[in-house]
Amino acid sequence: LILFEIKSDLEPRRVLRLALGQILEYAFHPNHEHVLPIRLVVVGRCPLNFADAKYLQRLQIDFSLPLEYRVIVV
Repeated sequence: LILFEIKSDLEPRRVLRLALGQILEYAFHPNHEHVLPIRLVVVGRCPLNFADAKYLQRLQIDFSLPLEYRVIVV
């Protein structure tokens, strides 16, 4: 099961900040029980810079989040 949260902000760090609460609720709130393994994909308009990529990696490792970041060019 892949859950997407799309944000239109240009700054990837802000995209991650705005999307995290929503996508975590979709994935882990008790009212939304999922049987299948979950992938969380945050979608933004600009690629991650080095610092943002390290931040995403830390979220993945420290919190064991199945979190990804994708870019869609509009």
